[in-house]
Amino acid sequence: MKKYFLLFVFSTALNLEASYAQKEINNWCFPADAGMDFNNGSPLVFNTSMSTTYQEGCSSISDINGNLLFYTDGNTIHDKNNLIFPNGSMLIGSYTTSQGALIVQQPGSTAIFYVFTLDLQNGPNGLHFSTVDLNLNGGLGDVSVLNTPLSSGTIFGEKMIGIRHTNNNDVWVVVHESFTDAFYSYLVTSGGVNPVPVITNVGQFWSVNNDVGTMHCTLDGTRIAAALWGNLSGYELYDFDKSTGILSNPLYLTSPNYVNAYSVCFSPGGRYMYGGCYNTNLIYQFDLQQAAPVGQLIANTPAAVGDMQIGPDSNIYLVLTGWNYVSAIYDPDSAWAMCNYVQNAVNLNGGACSIGITNFVYPVYNQQPLALFNGTNHICPGTCTDFNNLSHNATSYLWTFQGANPGTSIDANPTQICYNTPGNYTVSLIASNAIGSDTLVLNNFITVYPYPSPQGISQGGDTLYANPGATSYQWFYGGNIIPGATDYFYVAAQSGNYNIVATDVNGCEVEAAIFDVAAEIQVAVSSSNEFEIYPNPVENKLMILDLNSNQEIINSILIYNALGERVVAVTLPVTNRLLHEGIDCRLLSAGMYWLEIKTGNHIFRTKLLKN
Repeated sequence: MKKYFLLFVFSTALNLEASYAQKEINNWCFPADAGMDFNNGSPLVFNTSMSTTYQEGCSSISDINGNLLFYTDGNTIHDKNNLIFPNGSMLIGSYTTSQGALIVQQPGSTAIFYVFTLDLQNGPNGLHFSTVDLNLNGGLGDVSVLNTPLSSGTIFGEKMIGIRHTNNNDVWVVVHESFTDAFYSYLVTSGGVNPVPVITNVGQFWSVNNDVGTMHCTLDGTRIAAALWGNLSGYELYDFDKSTGILSNPLYLTSPNYVNAYSVCFSPGGRYMYGGCYNTNLIYQFDLQQAAPVGQLIANTPAAVGDMQIGPDSNIYLVLTGWNYVSAIYDPDSAWAMCNYVQNAVNLNGGACSIGITNFVYPVYNQQPLALFNGTNHICPGTCTDFNNLSHNATSYLWTFQGANPGTSIDANPTQICYNTPGNYTVSLIASNAIGSDTLVLNNFITVYPYPSPQGISQGGDTLYANPGATSYQWFYGGNIIPGATDYFYVAAQSGNYNIVATDVNGCEVEAAIFDVAAEIQVAVSSSNEFEIYPNPVENKLMILDLNSNQEIINSILIYNALGERVVAVTLPVTNRLLHEGIDCRLLSAGMYWLEIKTGNHIFRTKLLKN
């Protein structure tokens, strides 16, 4: 039988700061004169934003160096000096719309931007866009074209997101029509906004109040999730084709626990989705690798849960209505118990959260790749492991595995990377795209446990002995498991080939075998003249009468259940007094057992019934 090793592992999920080539999303202006600046990595709070006190939908945009350009709440547009554009106070969106504003830069231009606005649910103004030209107003910018309607007469809900086209230049603006199952995808190109949408009828029929709440997409833009308020009480996921703007493959997640689901956000790696329920103050995590994901509760907050958004540092930030701190999930690519939710993560310095948080286009324009991975990293010698690539925006990969076979790989998710020698080993990943590359080096990431202690099998009479000291043992006969044979020794019941698998404290297994065992056991039957047992069936005490005239010393009396598991053991030598007192069988369940009495080189074995 071949040598066994049991894989005993700890999974480590990594979450590192993103490295963006562009910094268009580095300034977040949101409610209550508050905002966050990510230009130095961790968010720095500023209190100069002139946003509306009670606000949901908002959007802000910076230049490629992270300098704030302007921001909007769907009703007004403020410049970088927090002054309203000369023509920026007449937008016909609504600051009480969940995602009432979205700023989209015209592809190929550094001066022209489109501000998309949505009216509140069932509102008559629907979807519009206004054109902003930063060459106006002395370079501070102004609205050049105000409130251009899209799909006039169509009533839209409160959800709106922007997703980068597969060509990495154009942008899809995705909204949902009220009282239907229709998504509208409008394409923004270097030529402007295409007024003819791509319409997809998919998923649930959104009725009154289902339009409230937000939707977001994965960082790569291939999946969309929507929070469904009201009677649908849940979340719906879709695949998104970035080439065509079409949504497909809806997955509806509902539960009474998800009442008034308001917000949703994906982890950077896309495996986990987070959902917030406004009135119940609950935050859930969903593992999207499950066929039917069930929300794991990660927080019961002290205030209503508003919108959530992924930051430039790959953390998820979320707002609790009226709270003086922005909350955060610092390890969003880790399972729910380890995702590291922190309620008072960012002090707003006197500001207070409302319901909304900034809205922007996914993924950020011309992103640098971010190298990110995890994998099983505590293993036994002679075993292999796989790696899970969580990188963002990369198109090619180069892995290096110190001490492994193979030592390199260009696969996105390498499998069967094998380690034979105990020790600690470094793993590195270079993730690249047309813009550049990012390298992640994890020193001593792989731990290969020491070799398990060698095993051997010796024989004494009919008893086989393995080396003691392992954590657990399992005996096999002819390659088949022997149920209940889990001691370091085993009494061979028949001749043949035996082997044992021993497990050490690290969970690593090692095997030993012995062949052509010649068992000399002489098994007596109950009608022999050695022992008499009674009563059989037994209820309370089993009496054993020694009929052997030679008075051999009894080494042990054992009782096994039908699975071969030992349930009673008397291993003295056994005295005549004990035999006369009987064996207590009151704790045995009703059924069939084997009684085994060993004397010297002889074993007496017979069936025993328990009433």
